[in-house]
Amino acid sequence: MKKLIILFLLFYFFNNPAYSKETIIFSIDEEIYTSIDIENKINYLLLVKKIQKNNESSDNFFSEAKNNLIEEELLSKFIENRNITIAKQDIDQTYNNLISYLANNKEENFLKLLDKYDLKLDYIYKQISKEISKQIVKQILLNDVEIEDNKINDLKYNELLEVRINNITLYKENISLEEYEYQKKEIINQSQKNIEFKNKINNLIDNKFNISFYINKWININNIQENLKKLIYKTNEKEYLTFENNNLFYYFEVIEKKYPDINIYFTFIQINSNSKEKLKDLLNNKEICTNKFIQNINLKNDYEAILYNDKNKKDLNKQVFSKLNKTKDNVLISSNNNNTLIYICDIKYNDDELKNYIIENHYKKEINILYKDLIKDLKIKFNFISY
Repeated sequence: MKKLIILFLLFYFFNNPAYSKETIIFSIDEEIYTSIDIENKINYLLLVKKIQKNNESSDNFFSEAKNNLIEEELLSKFIENRNITIAKQDIDQTYNNLISYLANNKEENFLKLLDKYDLKLDYIYKQISKEISKQIVKQILLNDVEIEDNKINDLKYNELLEVRINNITLYKENISLEEYEYQKKEIINQSQKNIEFKNKINNLIDNKFNISFYINKWININNIQENLKKLIYKTNEKEYLTFENNNLFYYFEVIEKKYPDINIYFTFIQINSNSKEKLKDLLNNKEICTNKFIQNINLKNDYEAILYNDKNKKDLNKQVFSKLNKTKDNVLISSNNNNTLIYICDIKYNDDELKNYIIENHYKKEINILYKDLIKDLKIKFNFISY
């Protein structure tokens, strides 16, 4: 019977002028999916990846959009069969995160983006629901993975920072001290010029510098020496840093930082003052995070202090708070006569949420194998047909 329905639909599409430009791509059970569904999915992918919509970009994303759509529809049926419902709170939170990422928390600008990419708001909510469903499925698959608790229980949030870098390492070995100092100075000079990193490397190699290098390399900060780790914590994206020990000189360009994508809540004090030095002196006060301290400091004309409790890091200024990763971390921001001290009093996160993040990343290969096997089984169970 299903085959007869599909054949009738095929005949209807091919012979109805209104659908002459629409083609059937695949079906799952009795439901068909067409080129319009693929087009909508392509537009959504371009939106979330921040890629301009044009014919070339749309063509490039056809295969990815088709595969994503097939997987999402199969997983939706899998979730539905298990009577799993997605909480409205999770959908709303993901929607707000999307607005923050794409439109700097301005919903009006986000809606304009939807028009630009030919997408409707209802479609966005459906996509959010399907993406959450995919994460639920991966959580279910985790139950079939043998987890070694000793690999994950001792790790903390700030130890899981990953950084994408460009790096130059200059060696003292086999060159004179004078030559070493000259090469170090030239590497620093190169960093101050508006030159692409590959061109910097080529210039140094052409001049036979005693170096090695990495381009666009991801590193886990937990695997590097402590002094260098502290510097990377304090360095913003798109900035560079240098570090030297007895044998080596390091130059790093910090391209991108990636923390565990979980909810982190900061309690911090913000103190404003006309005097930078007075703010620095406050760092020695052991009561800096107490209500008593805030009350006393606000009685003085030179200060204004506010305590913020449990603020989600995703809602805070990324450039400022990317430098702050543990309690007692602080940053002093100065502009003209305005000086602001931000001091971290407490950091909270859900241990289970962090644990799941670590498991998903550490056991990604095992989960992906189970995931692919599940998709194959669902294609059979729900009578998937590709046209």
